[in-house]
Amino acid sequence: MAIGRPISLTDNVASKRISVNTTAGQTAFTVPGGYRINAINVFRNGVRLSGSVDFTATDGVTVNLVDPAGNNDNVSFKHGSVTNTSLIKKSSVDFSK
Repeated sequence: MAIGRPISLTDNVASKRISVNTTAGQTAFTVPGGYRINAINVFRNGVRLSGSVDFTATDGVTVNLVDPAGNNDNVSFKHGSVTNTSLIKKSSVDFSK
């Protein structure tokens, strides 16, 4: 329990979702704006894929599917790499004393 004012948490990381339609046999995808490594969710036709089992994402830019996509599959990337500083609350506590 906090002493003094109650702690209020804010979600200062905005999530971003990007969807693409694939071509048959496509395995490599570039995520516009990049992503944080180990902080990306990948979906194929609405089903969440498992990292290291169904895809690899190790460089912050490219995602590679283990099994090639079919024609017009929908692949989505959801990640929280954008820090939303507008949600961070300013403290009214004077720490200089």
